[in-house]
Amino acid sequence: MSNSPLSPRITQAVERLSQPKELYNLTDENIGYEQDFYLSPNIIRRAKLYCSTLAAIKKPIYPGELIVGDVPYHEFKANRELMPPFITPDEKRTLIDKAKAEYQGITGKEPENFADMRNYFHFGVNYGHLIADYELLLNIGFDGMKKRIANAPANTQDERNFAVAAELVIGACSHYINQYAYATNISDDVADNCRHIAHKPPETFWQAVQLLWFMQLFMEIESGISAFSYGRADQYLRLFYEADIAAGRITNDIAQEIMDAFFVKNNEQNILTGDAGRALTIGGLLKDGHDGVNDVTYLMLNSAVRLKLLQPKINARMHANSPAEYVDLCAKGAAINAGVQVYNDDVILHALETYGYPYADAIDYGMIGCYEYGLAGIDRPSPMSGTFHLAACLEDALYNEAYNSYDELEQAFAKRVAYWADKLRLNMILDELICRHTRPLPLLSNFVGDCVKSATDISMGGARYETCGVRFTGFSAVADSLAALKVLMFEDKIFDKTQLLEALKNNFEGNETLRLTLVNKAPKYGNDNDIADAIAVKVGEICCNEILKQTHIKGAKLRPGLFSFSGFMVAGERCGALPNGRKAGEPFVNGVCPMHGADKNSPTAMLASAAKLNYALSANGTTLDLKLPSSVYLAPSGFQQLSHMIRAYFDMGGAHLQAYTLSAEELEAAKKDPEKHANIIVRVTGYSAYFVTLGDALQDEIIKRTASF
Repeated sequence: MSNSPLSPRITQAVERLSQPKELYNLTDENIGYEQDFYLSPNIIRRAKLYCSTLAAIKKPIYPGELIVGDVPYHEFKANRELMPPFITPDEKRTLIDKAKAEYQGITGKEPENFADMRNYFHFGVNYGHLIADYELLLNIGFDGMKKRIANAPANTQDERNFAVAAELVIGACSHYINQYAYATNISDDVADNCRHIAHKPPETFWQAVQLLWFMQLFMEIESGISAFSYGRADQYLRLFYEADIAAGRITNDIAQEIMDAFFVKNNEQNILTGDAGRALTIGGLLKDGHDGVNDVTYLMLNSAVRLKLLQPKINARMHANSPAEYVDLCAKGAAINAGVQVYNDDVILHALETYGYPYADAIDYGMIGCYEYGLAGIDRPSPMSGTFHLAACLEDALYNEAYNSYDELEQAFAKRVAYWADKLRLNMILDELICRHTRPLPLLSNFVGDCVKSATDISMGGARYETCGVRFTGFSAVADSLAALKVLMFEDKIFDKTQLLEALKNNFEGNETLRLTLVNKAPKYGNDNDIADAIAVKVGEICCNEILKQTHIKGAKLRPGLFSFSGFMVAGERCGALPNGRKAGEPFVNGVCPMHGADKNSPTAMLASAAKLNYALSANGTTLDLKLPSSVYLAPSGFQQLSHMIRAYFDMGGAHLQAYTLSAEELEAAKKDPEKHANIIVRVTGYSAYFVTLGDALQDEIIKRTASF
C-alpha cells in the first residue's frame, strides 16, 4: 500500500476539477442525418447516430494527463441523453400505441393512468443501472468484440440488424480511441496506450485502466449518465498489476498515480449532472472461497481516502475472514466522509440465492449506483425502477379498511400493499413494452451476457437475467405507527380509532397531547425493543413478499429492496399525519434507518434492531446509516472502534452500513457561509455530495438527521 504524497500531475488534475469547463452542444449540423436515415431499422439508426456522435464530440486533452477521455456532459443534467432523437414524434406515438396493444394482450386490461397513482408508487425502466462486462473487453479488446459479433446468429432479419448495429458501434469506439492516439498534444506513452487498446486487449495495468475509462464513457454517451457501475474492478485489474510488478514495468507508487488519475477522471463531469452513480466494488469472497482483497484493492481505497472525491463510490464487500487492515481502512474511509460503504457477503449472497440466482453467478455480485445489488456482465437488474410508498398503503388501510384489533389492522395493511403492488406490476409491464420499442441499445448489448450470443438487444430481453427492482419509502414510520397502535390503542386503550383518525385528519391540530403520547410513550424501532422490532420485521416481510409475488414481463419475480434512495423526501411531502406522531408533509428517512430522534438508546442498540430484519427477502439492496459524532475518532483507536462495530453488526446479520461523522453545527455553518465550507462532503442517500450544492430542503433534512445523535 503506497504512502506516497499526491504527485504534481494529480495535484494539478484535482485543481482543474474546480475550474469551469467549456460548454458545447451537438446539433443536427454537426451530427448529420443521412438522406436515407429513416429508411433504416431503428436499431441501425441508433447505431449510426452513435457513430456520428462519437466522431463529433470534442476530445480535449489536459496538460500532464495519464488517463485521457472527457465526459461530454458539460451542460446536461443527469440521465439526459447526449445523442439526438433517432425516431420521429409520429413514429414514437405509433410505437407506443403498439406497446399498449401488446400490454392488453398480456394483461387483458386497458392501460390505466398510472401517473394518478404516484402517491402509492412510481415506475420507470432504468436505461443504465447495471454492471457491464468490463472484464470481457479487457480480455479480448475491440477486435475480439468484432469476432464475437461475426459469430452471432443471423437467421432472421432482426438478428442481422442487431449484428450490423453492434459492429457499427464497436467500430466507432475504436475510431474514437484512435483519434486520441494521433492527437498532437498528447504524451508519447499515452498515445501508445491508446493506439494499442483501440484494437487489441491491454497488456499493461496502465492500458487496462485507460480502456476501462473509455468503456465507461462509451456506455454513458449511448444511455446517459445512469449508474453504469464498475463491478469488482480490483479483481479484473489484478492480473495486469501483478504482471507489471513481476516484469518490473511498474512500481506501486506509479500504479497509485494511475489509480489517482482514474479517480480524478470520474469527477470531471459538470456539477449539473449530479451523481453519476459509478459504483466500484472491492474485496469480498472469491469463487474458490478465498478472500479477494489484493494490492489493487488498496490502491483504490488509497485513492478514495487521499482524494475524497465523489466518484467512483467505493463499496467494500466483507466477510468473517476479511483482513483487519482492509476493514480498518474501510472504516477510516467511511469516518472521514470519503464515501466508503460496507456490505456483508454472507447475508447478501444468501439473499441473492434465496431470490433464485445460482451461487456461481451471485458470488461476483457488485454494487450499482447507490447500494443496489447486480450480477456482473450477465444481468439487466433495473434496480431503481419501482418506488413503493409504504406509508401511503398504511394510510389507505387506516381510512378505508375495517379493523377492530391489531391483527386485523396488520392484515388490512398487507391487503393494501398487495393491491398497490399489483398495480405497480401493471405499470411495469406497460413501461417495459414501450422501452422495448423505443430504446435499442446496441453498444450496451455488446457488454451484457447472452445479448450477442442470441443477437438480441438488451432492451428486447437479450440479457441472461432480466428483472426489475422495487425500493420502499416510509419503512420505519410505518413500523413505529403500527407499534404505537398495537400498544397504545389496542392494548392500553389510551385512545380509540375515532379519536386517532380525527387527529390524523386534522394533522394533530388541537390534539398535541395525543401526538406527544404517540411520540413519547410508544415503543420505537431502533432501540433494541422486542415489540417494535418484531413489528418492523413483519412490515419488511409483508412488503418484500408482496413484491416477490409480482412478476416481470419474462416471468422473473420483481426484486424488493429495503432502501429508499431520495424517494423518502417526496413520499413524505405527499403523506398525511401518521400514528407515530409524525405530522403531514414531514420527510421520512433513508432505508431501514430509525426515524429521526427515535433511536434514543445507543448506536449499538440501533444496530441490534436493524440486524433483526429479514434481509434474505431483500435481494435488490438495503441501506442503514450509522450516525456517530466525530469525537469518536479523536482517540488513536477511533477507527478501530468503527471496525469493531461493523464486524459486530455483520455478525448479528446486518447487510449494509454507511457512516456519518459531521456535526449539525458544522453543517449549519456551511449553510450560512457556503464559500468557506465548499469542500464539506455529506452522504445524501446512496451517494455523496458537496453539502453547499444541495437544495434547502435536503440540507435541512441532513442537518436534522445529523443532529439526532
